Amino acid sequence: MDPDDGHFGLRPQGSMPIIGAEDEDFENDIEPNVDDQFSYFQSIELVKDHPAYIMVFLQHVVLQFDPSPLLCFLHAEMLRNLSPKELKKLFLDFYYTFLMKGAVLHVSFPSVVSFELDRTRPELISEENQRRYVREIQSHQIPFINHQLEDFRAKRVLGMTPGELELSELESYRTNDRSILESKEKQLAEQLLARLDEIHPTISPDEDKSTAIFCAIVTYMKHIGVKTKPPDSKKSKGIFFRKKISAKKQDEPLKTKKPFSILDPMRRNRDSHYVDSRSAKVEHEAEKPVPERKFSSGQRPIDRSDSSTAKSKNSIEVPDPGISVTVHPPPSEPNETDAGVTDGTLQLDTSEVSKGSPTSDCPGDHQLEDSTENESPEPGGSSEGPPSFLLPQSEETEPRVAEVESDPPNWRELVPPETLHRLKKSEIKRQEVINELFFTEHAHVRMLRVLHDVFYLPMQQSWLPAMELENIFPSLDDLIEAHAVFLENLKRLRLENNSVIQEIGTIMLNRFDGTEGNWFQKISSRFCSRQPFALEQLKVKQKKDPRFTLFIQEAESSPQCRRLQLKDIIPFEMQRLTKYPLLLQNIANLTEEEEEKQRVQRAAECCRQILNHVNQEVREMENKMKLADYQRRLDLTNLRQTNDPLFNEFKNLDISKKNLIHEGSLTWRVSRDKTVDVHVLLLDDILMLLLKQDERLVLKCQSRTIIPAPDGKLMLSPIIKLNMAMVREVATDKNAFFVIFNCEDRAQFYELVAPTPSEKKNWFLLISDTTGLLEPPVSTKQRVHSITPGTMPQSPSYFAAQLLSNSENGSSMKESKDGKERSS
Repeated sequence: MDPDDGHFGLRPQGSMPIIGAEDEDFENDIEPNVDDQFSYFQSIELVKDHPAYIMVFLQHVVLQFDPSPLLCFLHAEMLRNLSPKELKKLFLDFYYTFLMKGAVLHVSFPSVVSFELDRTRPELISEENQRRYVREIQSHQIPFINHQLEDFRAKRVLGMTPGELELSELESYRTNDRSILESKEKQLAEQLLARLDEIHPTISPDEDKSTAIFCAIVTYMKHIGVKTKPPDSKKSKGIFFRKKISAKKQDEPLKTKKPFSILDPMRRNRDSHYVDSRSAKVEHEAEKPVPERKFSSGQRPIDRSDSSTAKSKNSIEVPDPGISVTVHPPPSEPNETDAGVTDGTLQLDTSEVSKGSPTSDCPGDHQLEDSTENESPEPGGSSEGPPSFLLPQSEETEPRVAEVESDPPNWRELVPPETLHRLKKSEIKRQEVINELFFTEHAHVRMLRVLHDVFYLPMQQSWLPAMELENIFPSLDDLIEAHAVFLENLKRLRLENNSVIQEIGTIMLNRFDGTEGNWFQKISSRFCSRQPFALEQLKVKQKKDPRFTLFIQEAESSPQCRRLQLKDIIPFEMQRLTKYPLLLQNIANLTEEEEEKQRVQRAAECCRQILNHVNQEVREMENKMKLADYQRRLDLTNLRQTNDPLFNEFKNLDISKKNLIHEGSLTWRVSRDKTVDVHVLLLDDILMLLLKQDERLVLKCQSRTIIPAPDGKLMLSPIIKLNMAMVREVATDKNAFFVIFNCEDRAQFYELVAPTPSEKKNWFLLISDTTGLLEPPVSTKQRVHSITPGTMPQSPSYFAAQLLSNSENGSSMKESKDGKERSS
């Protein structure tokens, strides 16, 4: 049987039961299942020519293994089909990429070939030897690839491979037109390639290797007919095949490139049914019921059999060395029809890129074609839930919308009464908690999709640039994907156990522990840490643009928002993270089987660690935002006017690049008769005493005398370098503490007073942890110890004027206690 029959609902190495005419009505009831015995993933020879399947496998290998052997095999396959002239030219690229010592994607290959390549320059090797070497090198990679395929098949059974639900949807699609299915498979491959494009800078810690891997994948996908992004002419240096497509779409708008994230996502599986809305969408070539069909003037309904003709009329073949690529011109009137039908021809290609869609910046090969169309949903349609890469058959559409909107049934409704009566009370309580976990996860996924469909997409299309939107909603797509996969796994577990779930620990650990847990921690930290920034940016945007305010109000009035405002929906992810540890701990407490209990407790501990990490990230981001605001309001005028060399390094101070440890209001006792209320910032290396004057934060030196001394020795700096300071108690005031600053020629004593003893204790501990371990200068020590034993400093004015000239605010509590002990 032809392996391509798998596209038609058949398997490449087996036959499906024959369905008679009377069974046609039940065709859609057949559930696609993962049966790897008859799948393309049995061998690399089966999978290599099917774009969607090889793309899924490539993504798995990229995230789990070194992809160099697989990429080498695929590129060797390309070389074997080239003409002698092209082979001679492109063999050099193959050599420098995979074979040369130190190559970025170096692979192992037979020693005989290695010996020949070491003694002969690659450009001098004959065509016959080049082909022989390519065959031998390709064969040498097969054991590595077979191991990767075996791992893929094992994880696919567990639902841990990327793109599984999309593949199932593809396989379940029924039609007799081979070209339609081939087009759909290529479009799914384009989506998966776009998904990989977003994360390719993080594939490897080595940026060059990440780029090389991605470009190698793009090159091969282009070779098997998947559309890729035309390269930037300014970045023509290539790692792989150097000939580029010269044709470009006419009047193509400029795209905004998505910046690489400063956070480095962990490798992970991306096995989700959620399809990024910015990915390619398939034009509606499937037949629709008559009431839903829309035709503009001059259009006519067409049959699917016209699709191949339509494709040939709307495509331009552009030659490339050994690679056939189809470049489709943009439709002349993209908004004229929803069905993609123009002048009696059917567009099987993806639509134009939406404004602000992220693109990859991949040197040396073709960037992905963005293929999201700016279109508004049809009346009666739902913006809820993920758009499918396939046009849903009409009978499937409404149930999917209802599934998103409606809550799932309670577990008691699904369990037979006799089973329920046999359960112990503790087990019923346990099932109730598991049911709550399932319910709340379903509600959370629904609200994340509302955030994406009702707010994110319209903002992307009409209101905000892609970069700004990514800063406001970072990793939103990844979050939806992660939670949707988790929800699907819970649904599967519920179904397999007839709603009475015995073991849930494994699925919890798969979500929150290991590589998947690290990835979930990163994307949730990235999203949650931006919440304060997101709310502030949206608030500023609303103040500046009344039309944007109207858009937000209109979106919030949508029934899907359930009377919640955008500012209420954004914190949902953070709130969800706080519930996981509580729910899992409750499940563990009600679990009797010891091994299962330990697994659930371990998952609860992982959730707590994730929550702590996210809380820390949120605090750090809030502090960064505060410091940026303080820097904007900071007034350094007084420091810049002084000639004291102590302040030279602070005249152009930038605190926005520092770390804020703590802040608060304290009282600065400068002298007996002078106190100043200051706002204190404890940073990682300095302590700042700021005066609030309207909106300004002023750094001002304080004088201990009414008339400042000409030598500046009685002037106290508002900035204390912590590596030259230490902190001491004030014995006579439980709310006060000293900070002793040891500068080059003198020591300065600062007495700071907190509103309460608890706040004073907190300040004292935080500064103690930050300051250095320097002792006061010797001269200061001698003067301090010369005080009569048993006496204590009462206030900054306790000392004589000559003592205050060098050590302004007195001795430490420790030294005073030592004096007491000696006197007793």
